[in-house]
Amino acid sequence: MLSIKERIAQTPVERRTMYEWQFGLAQRLCQIMEGANLTQPEFAKLVGITEEELDDLLHFSADPPLSLMARIQAHSKADLLTWVNTD
Repeated sequence: MLSIKERIAQTPVERRTMYEWQFGLAQRLCQIMEGANLTQPEFAKLVGITEEELDDLLHFSADPPLSLMARIQAHSKADLLTWVNTD
């Protein structure tokens, strides 16, 4: 059985970046819900997504489009997206 470090080393860099992004998104969504004292069903309803869609976001099973991210940010009135100029 591989250790976590060995498994990470075998994962392509672009895939690791995606995992890190998904984990950061899940953490931020949890912070927003906790800060607003909302349950997952309440938060899903607030931002206009299904509980299943929220569950996918929280468990790294989704690659959400930017439009969904913007909608979640607008409805939750919380910073979710950070724009970075890479030029």
